[in-house]
Amino acid sequence: MEPSTTRVITYAELAKHNTREDAWLAVRGKVFNVTGYVSSHPGGVSPISKGFGKDATSLFNSAHSYVEFEKILRGKQMGILESTPSTAQVAKSGLRGGSTTISPNSATSVKNSGCCCLCLKATPPQNPNKISFNEDDINVFVEATGMKADADENDWSAIVVEKNALLIKNVRKPPAVWVASYVLNQTLEDDRISVLYEDKFQKMTVLLLKPEPGIRWKLLGEPTGDNNKIMDSRTSPDDMQEGVIIAKHNLTHNVIRFSIELKPNVKLGVPLGFHIKLKIGNVQRRYTPVCYSLTDQEPPQPQNNGQVLHFIMKIYEDGEFTQLMNKVTVGAAGKLLIGDVGGSFDKQFFANTGLIVYFAGGSGITPFIRILEAMIKNKSLVKGKNIVLIYFNCTDRDVIFKEEFEQVAAKYAWFTFFPIITGSIVPMSWKGISGKPTIELIRNEIKYPASIASTKAKKILICGSPGFNKCCEELVDSLPFPTKETCIFEG
Repeated sequence: MEPSTTRVITYAELAKHNTREDAWLAVRGKVFNVTGYVSSHPGGVSPISKGFGKDATSLFNSAHSYVEFEKILRGKQMGILESTPSTAQVAKSGLRGGSTTISPNSATSVKNSGCCCLCLKATPPQNPNKISFNEDDINVFVEATGMKADADENDWSAIVVEKNALLIKNVRKPPAVWVASYVLNQTLEDDRISVLYEDKFQKMTVLLLKPEPGIRWKLLGEPTGDNNKIMDSRTSPDDMQEGVIIAKHNLTHNVIRFSIELKPNVKLGVPLGFHIKLKIGNVQRRYTPVCYSLTDQEPPQPQNNGQVLHFIMKIYEDGEFTQLMNKVTVGAAGKLLIGDVGGSFDKQFFANTGLIVYFAGGSGITPFIRILEAMIKNKSLVKGKNIVLIYFNCTDRDVIFKEEFEQVAAKYAWFTFFPIITGSIVPMSWKGISGKPTIELIRNEIKYPASIASTKAKKILICGSPGFNKCCEELVDSLPFPTKETCIFEG
């Protein structure tokens, strides 16, 4: 029998494939031929063999419900499992096939339409985002579907709030974000979540642990007033959660890299160029997270299986927040809140261009660090492009990630790095450029790629203090080539 994602497999047919040489099993309504996979199963043959010829969903969830099994078994699906008798009974009360597709505007369950898929009899909402849920005896699987063509995991966030509410956010065209918000059907005892991605990140499934195994949920819960709304990500519902600093590392004489772990009830997606709010007491600031390193440095491991985010901060003597942040000790709980991801940068900015010039001043380098990491990991982002980093700092001691930028420039021909000292004291050992951001400097001192004349549209990114941003914006027209578009990151 050929693989299929649509064929309906009966329980009787599934039961025939119950041997080591002919092994099928079902997980979450999908039937897979695992004959060729059994020998490579990490837990050995014995545990997985208990599911041969059966619906192995409960078995799977009890052992490793967080494993992305569909990626492991890609190409091995034989069909979908027929509805069970218990599921059919639930269908009479508004569910079909053990799952429900919920109109984002309502908590009303689906009426049985008689079709082979889960759908609403009423006209579907215009909003292409949607929420549905499925369940077994142990878990509730909340599926959120998006519509962004170039989606990645950073476009999705999911949070269980106070064990009784679920908040999901999906970034659409920045700064717009779609919000799904429900008070859950039951209060959770264990609010840990796990997320799975499918269909090229068009769908995210959030796994919740039932407080009472075996008890069915007729509804996911009641929608809140923020449910199914398109909002500005910078003003969307507050989702601040506790974070714990698990590592500090001095990058320069006054710059520290903080590694912050979230609790396991949170998964924050942070698109490129977006920022996150950090709060200590009544003081809060927005910062752009960075990757831990652009080279091979190993990041600190989470202490409690939570998500870890990294931030670079300059500790100012008169900086109210950075002084508070520097006083928080590693491992101290209850000191720091983190959340409210927001921003307006769209990575489509990288399309249709042959040259991107980034002007950075001091800690304004932070948005570029993750952008450069994305370009290193995804060759399609830099195909046919040149990336030039022009990085201004007061002294040579202030240059953040200098060695790492130099290593990247040495390894990749498409990246060029120009560190510039603006202070009056320039050490003899300095091999870079010195001077203020002026027309003469950017025209005569910067050696742009030789292919610049033949490249397509040129684009500019700027990030620094308000004064620095204004200065660089005025210089753009003086560049030795015409530019198509300028983006200024603002705190």
